[in-house]
Amino acid sequence: MDNLKKKWLEEKGPYFCLDWVNKMEDDMLEEVTIMTPTKYEGSLAYPYLDFQPMVYTIEDFLAFAPKGKLHTSTDSILFS
Repeated sequence: MDNLKKKWLEEKGPYFCLDWVNKMEDDMLEEVTIMTPTKYEGSLAYPYLDFQPMVYTIEDFLAFAPKGKLHTSTDSILFS
């Protein structure tokens, strides 16, 4: 998992947007689609102009989420 995070930060940078969460049954999360920014332009609050969706299992997503800060206004996470 550490290698996955390192690879993500090297290739994608510290930001990603949560597009939607697919729920299986009884609120069990199966996978998330993450909108990955492909351009880092604009203000700090809105640094993305273009997005590429990527699907990860919820286990992979949760490996990132607790280590980041969730900004609900933009549904983005900045790794700290």
